Amino acid sequence: MIDNLNKASGVLFICGSLQPGADGIGDYTRRIAGELKKKGLKVSIISFFDKQTDIILSESQKVDNTVVDVLRLPAKTAVKYKLKLAKEWIDMQNPEWVSIQFVLYAFNNRGLPLFFGNELKPLCANRKVHIMFHELWLGVEKFPILKDRLYGIVQKTIIKSMVQKLQPKVVHSHSALYLKLLQYNKINAIKLNIISNIPIAHEQVSPRALMADGVLKFLVFGYISPNAPIEDFVKELKKIAVQRHLKPEFIFSGRNGGSLKDWTSVLDTHQVPYSVRGVLSVEELSDLMNAVDIGISTTPFLLYEKSGSVAAMFKHGIPVINVAQSIAWDPKFLADFKADASIVEFVPGMVNEWISHLEKPERKNNLSKITSQFCLDLGITTFKPNESSKS
Repeated sequence: MIDNLNKASGVLFICGSLQPGADGIGDYTRRIAGELKKKGLKVSIISFFDKQTDIILSESQKVDNTVVDVLRLPAKTAVKYKLKLAKEWIDMQNPEWVSIQFVLYAFNNRGLPLFFGNELKPLCANRKVHIMFHELWLGVEKFPILKDRLYGIVQKTIIKSMVQKLQPKVVHSHSALYLKLLQYNKINAIKLNIISNIPIAHEQVSPRALMADGVLKFLVFGYISPNAPIEDFVKELKKIAVQRHLKPEFIFSGRNGGSLKDWTSVLDTHQVPYSVRGVLSVEELSDLMNAVDIGISTTPFLLYEKSGSVAAMFKHGIPVINVAQSIAWDPKFLADFKADASIVEFVPGMVNEWISHLEKPERKNNLSKITSQFCLDLGITTFKPNESSKS
């Protein structure tokens, strides 16, 4: 690690909010920062539009047995004052890199942070800029509704303007679709897989044996996207379960949103038992993932790579079935898309064959491996590879 305090070093992250457990991108950023600190890097985080605090907070947050210094700037604070505080914090931290963890809605409630590039430019002056695109603009499907198409035009303009103003040295995204969209808009980007925000709580505990005691346990974790073919899936599952003498059971956890009732209504109709656990602690959620057979993703299939819920299921070695709204995509986006072997897309008629060959995959998406790639892509060579995390 660089010892000269006058020389810029390390990484400062900018994200939207940093209340632990209340913001997925904030949790992601904290885990990445904590792991980089374990590798010997100087790290800190600014939440520039924090929706979970009404007061300015300079604090240390604990993550994976380390602490990270953060500055939390409330969403309601005047932009001019936030920029002043952020500039002072950045100058004090003196990072070599400023990493922007970008989601349009994280920095503006309407998803229209119109002047974000202009605001960040003086903060990033004389520093290398990295952008991680967690999401892009609306209306990327083949036949978007008019509102999404118009909104998307403005959002795309915001993103292209931000990139033009900040001139990032490295751009990442975890979605193959997003990488293509960025490429088509003359923004070079590299794939960096998303990490799980849910580390394995008890490594020594073996995962549940698949379909133990004839029970097939499904887990739906996190926000449920609307318009999934729930009826088709549950009817087919129920039929196969009867044939195979299996008892399907559903568990819902996390902030599921309004579409939870769509699932529970169908399950009630077909007399499939379920429980709604709500928000659990990280340890409780990890133990739950260790005790189920299959995860269900409701994110449109081509976008599953951006799902923290799917990443958490992969981390815990759970096979995933994607039960999501069917979306027409431009064929150019589908050409090179190859899904991970641990996830399959539900299409009518596939459940019997899928269950016949179902296996639990190995646990994956190692935090240390992904942060090492982050360092490699940014050309950071001051980390300590022997001090990596197993999470």
